[in-house]
Amino acid sequence: MPRPTTNPEGGAAPLSERHARRAAMLVRMAMPVLCLAMALLWLLPGQFGRSPWKADEGYTFGVVYSMLADGHWLVPTLAGEPFMEKPPLVYWLGAGFADALRGVLPLHEGARMASVACAVAAFGFTWLAAREIDRDDGPPCAPLILAGCPAWLYASRFLVCDVGLLAFQAVAAYGLLRLLRRGDAIGAAWLATGLGAAFMTKGFVSPAANGIGLLLLGADARFRSVLTRRNLAVFVLAAAPWFAAWPAALAWTSPQLLGQWFWVDNVGRFLGLNDLSPSKSWRLLLEAPLLLSPALPVALLAAAQRGRAMLASPARGAWAMVAGWALVLGASAQVRSVYFLPMLVPLALLAGRCRRPAADPSAADPPVIAGQAAGPATGRAMIALAILGLAALAALDRIPSSMVRRADLRIVLESGAQPGLIAAAVVALAAFLVLRGRLASLRSPAVTWAVCLTVWWAAFVGTFERGLERTTGFAEPYTELARLLPRDGCVASIGLGESERGLLHYYAGLETIRIERAPQTAATCRYLLRQHRGSGPATEGADRWPRLLGSFARPGDTALRFDLLANR
Repeated sequence: MPRPTTNPEGGAAPLSERHARRAAMLVRMAMPVLCLAMALLWLLPGQFGRSPWKADEGYTFGVVYSMLADGHWLVPTLAGEPFMEKPPLVYWLGAGFADALRGVLPLHEGARMASVACAVAAFGFTWLAAREIDRDDGPPCAPLILAGCPAWLYASRFLVCDVGLLAFQAVAAYGLLRLLRRGDAIGAAWLATGLGAAFMTKGFVSPAANGIGLLLLGADARFRSVLTRRNLAVFVLAAAPWFAAWPAALAWTSPQLLGQWFWVDNVGRFLGLNDLSPSKSWRLLLEAPLLLSPALPVALLAAAQRGRAMLASPARGAWAMVAGWALVLGASAQVRSVYFLPMLVPLALLAGRCRRPAADPSAADPPVIAGQAAGPATGRAMIALAILGLAALAALDRIPSSMVRRADLRIVLESGAQPGLIAAAVVALAAFLVLRGRLASLRSPAVTWAVCLTVWWAAFVGTFERGLERTTGFAEPYTELARLLPRDGCVASIGLGESERGLLHYYAGLETIRIERAPQTAATCRYLLRQHRGSGPATEGADRWPRLLGSFARPGDTALRFDLLANR
């Protein structure tokens, strides 16, 4: 006889309904697990199993290591020399994490956890800021849009000050939007804290950009109405320790270093009075829309949909921040791609205002109808792209190294993958696809794009990180170099870059005397460490140090070499 679909007592629900309820319960239980897995896949791949890389992470960790090894906490120091490029907040964070995790992680990986903490803070405060724009529009998707920005995903792998700057931009955004919505002193305090922490991370660039944004908001009577004496007093009291404590302590210790930091590393960089950073390339400004994608185009779409409503809401604060950053970066003489990162926070907040598909298409305006028609197709295209990306990684990993001419690429292909990380990415994508079919909330383009990008990134790291570490990191050549270094006596150097100096101090325990900085003292050293580019012979220092003891390079690197020479 066929199995009955109802309980014989007649009062129980049909088996199909009980199965449906059980399936729904399993889906609800699986959602937190999937969210946690995706968060870990976004945050952790690329943080472990590698040394600090150029360009910025090498010198950043070099300063952190000097703090831990020599106790240089007030004056940032790189391989024995004051390094006044940036205030020390991110260095302090890196040193704190490295010291707390000492014995659990290598120092450089422990320090890198500061970037993980900054990323978590960035997402948390972006979520809080998005809630201040519209509390009645469902869960905010601004953090998902931020997570789906490839520039932010890549930059957050590194211990660099720009990661902290983005996090503190999120803090400032939350404070400003809360101030605009509620007009309370708590918003003023968070705004001051975000700007002050950003100042202690990278100097005046963030306070200047956000200050211009606040001046633009000053034309709005609604903003002026929240600038009460109480709020202004709270702002000043909350900002004063950030802006005054470290400069005052530095001025007490060394007024010369304070002047160098202010005039050379802040004003000089902005006006282009030195060559400490590359000059602004207009090509980079033209590439800015790509660096800010997908937050920028979605924010523009949101403006086209509800521009007037956004200007009447706290979202106008995010627009002011975008305008302030655009004006400062446009006026600065020296700009690099990482300088655009803080703009992602207000852009993600604005992009989160992009309308969801309307329930009644006949009542929707054209942008919403287009979005409603393209939504499912867009999601399917993203999933197909992610699957093709995973297949492409698998195909690249199976290319015979004998078919590759470049030595560094051969090493990358021969170094092996991390199958556990790749399997985790594939399983996470499969679980997402299963749950996506059952939950409409997971079919949002923002969710789908963030998940697909996260999975592909984790698989990419699992496939190529080991090989990239060998060809990009300095652990191998510096460990080999350390075997030949003298146990006593000074070593001069010429041509050493900032990251190379910091990592040489870390791996070899060596602080060289640079010919560029102290030529007379360096001339008394018996040994010379020379960094040079190109495959041809180098002649710098050969007249005083004629004897070549050894030459070192990263595996497969024919462009950058290190020579150790002696004068007898």
